[in-house]
Amino acid sequence: EGAVSEACALAMVRGLSTCDDFRLAITGFAGPDGDDVGLVFIAWQTPNEEVRVQAFHFQGTREQIITQVVYQSLRRMVLSSMEPVVMPSKCFFAITIEQEDIQLQCLQVGLNLGYGIDELEPFNNLHLTLVYLGQQSIEQLQDLKEQGKNTLLNKPFSIHLSSCQFWKNSKALVLVADHDLMPLNHLYRELTPSSQDSFRPHVTIAKGIKPLSVGDISVNISFEVKDFSLMLSYDDIFYIKYASWNLSNQEEKND
Repeated sequence: EGAVSEACALAMVRGLSTCDDFRLAITGFAGPDGDDVGLVFIAWQTPNEEVRVQAFHFQGTREQIITQVVYQSLRRMVLSSMEPVVMPSKCFFAITIEQEDIQLQCLQVGLNLGYGIDELEPFNNLHLTLVYLGQQSIEQLQDLKEQGKNTLLNKPFSIHLSSCQFWKNSKALVLVADHDLMPLNHLYRELTPSSQDSFRPHVTIAKGIKPLSVGDISVNISFEVKDFSLMLSYDDIFYIKYASWNLSNQEEKND
């Protein structure tokens, strides 16, 4: 099937030592020339688990593609191996963005402003932050799961991102949702602690950067929300869903 294929990645990882270690294999086209530049297959296996493989379509220069491959490989190693109850983390309620076309639209805003693909957030990290809660104990996480389960919103709705802003305090480039979206505001109020200051739901597309433009920029990105999650953040690099709920029936999802 060719050197850059799912079959090849699976054969590579299965050919590694069978000792009790994390196993990883990568095959892809990093460019800069040729067909299918950016197509990469990553296969991995944790002890006592089945082999998994995922295809990616990265953008950018050869060096930028390689950087993204390294990040995604490490992400799979960390998320497949860690125990949320052991590793220190911070948590927040969020709406994850998993549609590939919406991910590309969000990142394209940063590219249009002149940022490199390696300066932007990895597409796996894209989410609309609803409520930031900081570090919580295991008991508090269980209480937050109950809070998510008991929210009253019970049907999907649409979100419209209308503005791109640079937030100086956090040095973050963000996409901000419309103020007047009633379902979003309702979900926000249901999940926000009474003691928390005002916080505007947003999508971070880059952080720790310098602004390349002054003032707000209009954007037009809309997507449907069918669920929301309680997320854990590890050093603001890796994110994992601790719990998720369908808006259609408020049942907890198993991720």
